[in-house]
Amino acid sequence: MIACSAVRPDMTDTERDLWRLIEVTKAITASLDLDQVLGLIVDAAVSVLTADSAVIVLLDDQRRPHLRSERTRRPSRSPTTKYSQTFIDKVLQTGEPAFVLDRDLAREVRSDSVQTLGLRTIACAPLRSRGEILGVLYAHSTHPVHAFTEQKKQLFLTLCDHASIAINNAQLYQMRELAQASSEGVLMIEHDQIQLCNHAAHTLMQRSEEQTVGRSVLTLFDAADRPAVAKALVEAKPRPCELRLLRDGAPPLLVEMTITPSRDARRVMLIRDISKQREIQQRMIQTDRLAAIGTLAAGVAHEINNPLTYMSCNAQMLLEWFAVDRVSPERIAEARSLLEEIVQGVDQVAGIVKDLATVAREPSSDRGPTDLGAILKTSLKIASSHIGTSARVRCDWGTLPAVAASAPRLGQVFLNLLVNAAQAIPKQSGGDHEIRIRAAARDRMVRVEIEDTGTGIPEDVRDRIFDPFFTTKPFGEGTGLGLWICHGIIRSIGGTIEVHPGAASRGTCFVMDLPIAQS
Repeated sequence: MIACSAVRPDMTDTERDLWRLIEVTKAITASLDLDQVLGLIVDAAVSVLTADSAVIVLLDDQRRPHLRSERTRRPSRSPTTKYSQTFIDKVLQTGEPAFVLDRDLAREVRSDSVQTLGLRTIACAPLRSRGEILGVLYAHSTHPVHAFTEQKKQLFLTLCDHASIAINNAQLYQMRELAQASSEGVLMIEHDQIQLCNHAAHTLMQRSEEQTVGRSVLTLFDAADRPAVAKALVEAKPRPCELRLLRDGAPPLLVEMTITPSRDARRVMLIRDISKQREIQQRMIQTDRLAAIGTLAAGVAHEINNPLTYMSCNAQMLLEWFAVDRVSPERIAEARSLLEEIVQGVDQVAGIVKDLATVAREPSSDRGPTDLGAILKTSLKIASSHIGTSARVRCDWGTLPAVAASAPRLGQVFLNLLVNAAQAIPKQSGGDHEIRIRAAARDRMVRVEIEDTGTGIPEDVRDRIFDPFFTTKPFGEGTGLGLWICHGIIRSIGGTIEVHPGAASRGTCFVMDLPIAQS
């Protein structure tokens, strides 16, 4: 209990009440331990109001009420009675204080709670911080001699104001301690202003607390990434995104940013260094890209060999014709035709090489704009030799907007999914299967669907299909990295990729939403 040792016998009741309020306010604001603060507040309510019992109910992150602290000075008429749930629910719903005072008793005003629980007077008020309800402070008396007066009501409301500040400070201190213990960068933000920054975040940014606290969080990131940060700060359920963190005296650092959802302007931002992880992932992406080309090598070689064969025959024939001293006019006309066929063959081989280069080359760090329709056609051309006659290919897309993605990386995703679709179709199926490619703009995204009528993915493993090293293929036929890499590529550009059963629960359908490039 809170001691008020300075109370003098000659004080009036008003002076004594004010002195108690001053003393308890000093006590509750001097501590930063949340449990201790809550205990001091209910002690203060009992002391200031001369109440029989007091409790604090706080709301959790899901806005659910929880009893956090209680004090009882003298037993009530009902031994099991701790508080009136009706009053607490009313205050939480309305955000307004609720009282039953001595004057209400004189008018014989009774609520169900007062009659049922044997309570005489009740005080219940919200605890607020920055306009948000943290919980409620409740107190009651079961004895007429200790009924709450109008003066006690005002003291109680003043106590609630000081209690709200103390609870908010203790919660912030608790969050600060948790943040400092985290190995990830943690920033507490209100609107876009940084209120708190832990040691790990200072290390990542290579900035001191004086250089960080109080400034806009937008200034911590590359100018091109600031619109994404501003959007995440106001979204109800922001998604993690990859950004470039600016550092003093060092190159920008690639980080993953996550912002916790919140009902008010305060947010917690987590930043994690993913630069080394990304380097490893980039090497794995390049390895997977080359492996995919290797898988298609036989078919591509066949595509190149056909034009090379007739180009070689035409060249040999021309050499034989021009080996003699004189060439007839008829031969010259035929020679022109053979040369035109050679040129066509060269163009055909050059096209195949260009398509391969689109997928196989090391992509730049830019994010488009990329012609989505052209990448789909190129990927389909390369994969066609692998698909062969095992399935009919149906394409359904019209004019598509450019997307914000690297062309080689996007081509790698489509090629991987098309090869997987071809491998999912049983051999010697008699041409009874299809691979369908659909694409259409939806709001600020373009949805691409690649669907097959093959063996499908069992439902019990569908949630694990994007995990690294997980594969449904027989041993030795898959690394389990292809879909994981596809997921990483799509996520890195701000898109999504999901897997669903195909039409009529036959086969598999991969659904991708890709961001449209800004004009």
